[in-house]
Amino acid sequence: MQTYPTGYAESHHIAEQIFREILPRHGMAVREEQIALCHEVLDTLYNKEISLCEAGVGTGKTLAYLVGCILWQMNRPERMKLPIVISTSSVALQDAILTEYLPDLSAVLLDEGIITAPITAVVRKGKERFVCDARLAERASLVQPSRKRQINSLNIAAHILDMDHIPELSRYDRCRICVPQSCPRDCFMRLDCRYQQYLRDSMKPDIQICNHNYLLADASHRLEDRPLLLRSYQALVVDEAHKLPDAARQMYTETLSSRAMDELCLLLQQAHYKDFARQLRTAFLTLSFSCTQGFSKLRRKVSEPFVLTPFRRAALIDCIALLQNAGGLPDVPRYLLNRLGEAESLLRLFLLEVPTRILYIDYDADGQPTFCAASSRVPQLLRSALWNTREPAILTSGTLAAAGDFSHTEQLLGLTTYRPLRHFRADSPFNYKKKCLLYFPPRTKTRMDNRRMAEEIVRLVGACHGHALVLFTSSVIAEIVRGGLNAVAQGQFEAGHSQGFNTVQIMVYIVLPQAYRSVIPTLLGQCITTIKDSSYLANVAVIELMSRVKKILSAANMYNGTGQINVSDVFILFGVAFVIYFIINFILSCTVRYLQKRSKRNKQVTVELLTTE
Repeated sequence: MQTYPTGYAESHHIAEQIFREILPRHGMAVREEQIALCHEVLDTLYNKEISLCEAGVGTGKTLAYLVGCILWQMNRPERMKLPIVISTSSVALQDAILTEYLPDLSAVLLDEGIITAPITAVVRKGKERFVCDARLAERASLVQPSRKRQINSLNIAAHILDMDHIPELSRYDRCRICVPQSCPRDCFMRLDCRYQQYLRDSMKPDIQICNHNYLLADASHRLEDRPLLLRSYQALVVDEAHKLPDAARQMYTETLSSRAMDELCLLLQQAHYKDFARQLRTAFLTLSFSCTQGFSKLRRKVSEPFVLTPFRRAALIDCIALLQNAGGLPDVPRYLLNRLGEAESLLRLFLLEVPTRILYIDYDADGQPTFCAASSRVPQLLRSALWNTREPAILTSGTLAAAGDFSHTEQLLGLTTYRPLRHFRADSPFNYKKKCLLYFPPRTKTRMDNRRMAEEIVRLVGACHGHALVLFTSSVIAEIVRGGLNAVAQGQFEAGHSQGFNTVQIMVYIVLPQAYRSVIPTLLGQCITTIKDSSYLANVAVIELMSRVKKILSAANMYNGTGQINVSDVFILFGVAFVIYFIINFILSCTVRYLQKRSKRNKQVTVELLTTE
């Protein structure tokens, strides 16, 4: 006879009661997929297993795993109660769980007498996201009284610890007031520090919420016996689990950019090692030069595999020797020694060409290199970091299975050989065929299949009311304009705010003139493409140039005196259309080339003036 853990049957019974009786009384609909997912979460937690749960859009998976975790934690023995960690990919979902889902669910369960105390939760983030009171006071004393917008943001920072919730805080101020990498023990505000109080308070809540990168960083600390970032937990929920492999690849990729090299030299200089910093900067410049030959005038970011040449080998040896000597310098801050050690170990990977690493160089638009060493064992690292702990884990998302098969996700997450491993699928309750604009029916492998597909596409074209080309072109142009605006550096906005400009003045006098130069050639290029694409409209009886040519050609036998269409008529009519298309596109192409040359010439003049100054 099978035995169940303590509280197993009661938790399942209360879950049914919550979703079928209690939540509907508060305006929520009963969804069978949501109830089934909650039971799957409870089974996984009680059996201490790992479950891959694919839940379609509208299933209500967030509420399902929250109810399951709360009921499981409620029936745990008091001595075994530890927090539950919920890891997500987006800040929006973290805020929604903290400010919407949990408060509403806690209020409902308190009213019904299911829980006796409110559910507590905290969002855990890196220290660079929080305000340092000492650095804030120092920064506020340096701001001029005329910069009212900046002063207002700093005043708000005095009351809000999380910088993500401080409006209009510039990137420069964020770097100047954030918690440093290493807090000095003799800080005069340490006893009243809000960040230290936040760390103490974050040890108490029932649920800890973080992003995937923070979860992986905590797992790395546990493996290396370093101070924990998260309090020890008894269960893990990974929402948006399809993005965990990407976060792992980013986490397990070591990088060293030209900017990071400059920062190391600057920190050494600030630590009163100017001569050593000068030597290290020279070695770094030599290494960068050995990797940037032929990449000085890039227009976009590119990557290339790393090839160890004799020149690069000599430059790497010099850099590693200097970084190794830096470890023996006296009175160097600990965090700086750690950064120097990390740079040395990364460059040593490039020198030794370690086979377990994928070595490549990223070049930015200015041709500056970033040395990247990606791990080729990400699934194995994920397994040792997260799954070998034998704590129950629920991984949920809407895109974990491909045609009902979880094998690809298991391979990416390092769960291929993990047993026991549970699988769960809940289809979306939405009726996509009625509610979406374009619906592709299931493939039935019949002769009528293509006909059904064509009918759906005709339905989409009909919904556009004959403006499909207009809608497509509008979306492309909007994306071009958006890209041009994003190409303007964030520092331009911050510089405008620092000079007292408002948002409209910054857009009119600073941003738009810069975006105009980069957008106009691309816009004209899109106009050329649209003019050429408009010829396709003749196939659906839209009156344009090619359609008019075909109409005249079909009536050619009425006026040429022969009673039939001559080959010369075809060449003449389509030749005229060719000349018209050529004239329009040639003029636009010349305009594009002229604007590109002028923009390039203006940029060169600006660089020469800055160099002269």
